Amino acid sequence: ETLLDQIEELTTEEVVVFNAGAVMEDIKGISELASVEYRYTNVGTLDSARVFTFMKEWKVPFSKKAAIVTMDGTIKAGIDLSQVNIDSDENKKTITVRMPESKILSNELDENSFKVYQEDESVWNQITLTDSKALRDQIKKQAEKNAIDNKLLDQASEKAEQLVQSIIFATPGIKETYTVKFEAAK
Repeated sequence: ETLLDQIEELTTEEVVVFNAGAVMEDIKGISELASVEYRYTNVGTLDSARVFTFMKEWKVPFSKKAAIVTMDGTIKAGIDLSQVNIDSDENKKTITVRMPESKILSNELDENSFKVYQEDESVWNQITLTDSKALRDQIKKQAEKNAIDNKLLDQASEKAEQLVQSIIFATPGIKETYTVKFEAAK
């Protein structure tokens, strides 16, 4: 083999280098990543009466108000991408991604889905806008609890890792050259 052949071999070898700064620019430009969506229909209940207090509490006759309603909504969960940090070790060929915990990014009710199944009110105690807001808040709070109990935040973290990894692997040669590991942000 001649010296010219050896030089050609050296110059045709491709060197893959990971540019964490460029990938971070791509990721931080997105800001929030809603990686999963949870759709729900929940029930809200209201049951109260006016109370008169003299020595003890007395319910005022004919002052009861009650309502049972349902509403649909959508919860989106994911991560704040501005909190993601990426480091690379060229010697070990590893990329370390530090990501924050997933959180609920939004919880929106579909106002067109509002259904009343029972509504009882009296002249002395009518259902108010405050009651309506309390019902909506109750529905949203219960949906968030259900979503968390059903591991929505874990699913959001897994999906966010997959999406960030796909952004990293979009650079040619990175998937074949580097190992990506994820850690919790500190």
